[in-house]
Amino acid sequence: MNWKELLTKEIESTYAVTEGLLDLVDEDSLQWKPGTGNNWMTTGQLLKHISNACGDSMRGFVTTFLAALVLATIFTSAFSPDVYAKPENQGGSAARDMLIRNQVETAVSMLNAVTMKARKGDMTIDGAKKLGAELLRELRYGEEGYFWADTVEGVNVVLYGKEDVEGRSRIDEQDANGVLFIREFIAKAKAGGGYVEYLFPKKGGTTPVAKRSYVKLFEPFNWVVGTGYYPEKH
Repeated sequence: MNWKELLTKEIESTYAVTEGLLDLVDEDSLQWKPGTGNNWMTTGQLLKHISNACGDSMRGFVTTFLAALVLATIFTSAFSPDVYAKPENQGGSAARDMLIRNQVETAVSMLNAVTMKARKGDMTIDGAKKLGAELLRELRYGEEGYFWADTVEGVNVVLYGKEDVEGRSRIDEQDANGVLFIREFIAKAKAGGGYVEYLFPKKGGTTPVAKRSYVKLFEPFNWVVGTGYYPEKH
């Protein structure tokens, strides 16, 4: 298995682990549910949960990197004002917000790993961007989770291989309510990352429905990377 396949496999494994850990968290208080242990798990307890869930599949650098990423994201999300802020969290749940934020952080870290290969001279920066786009395009989590990326100028880089979208500007796209969501993505990403609510069709669909997404800027490529969920079942 080459490094690309390994990294993709471990990111998918991390989703399952994170989702399992979120089952231990109360969605309203973001504290660990009764019976989990102490009021707040220690770092050692969390890493033990990660280790037990992953079994023998995670080793070496990838093990340490992804385990630390999950741990850091859970704690930063739990204490982040973004989770509690109003109207920031009006349309979603704290646990699902935490989950999509973790997924974006993971995807951005994956892109960082690709960038490091360019910095070491293993590939050109254009080659790194191409590889990063390929990885991001194919990366999935859960039943419907996917990622997209746009440049800070609003040109789409990745949207699950949609040939009529990828490569063209969508800076002025707006939803049925007039929300210029691409501009919102860019503004939130430049401000350090955040959540955006808008209407957007599900993959394979044409009817716009309520969606809540988290976006973050990947500075080496000047890409805004995001993922999201649909608060209501349609």
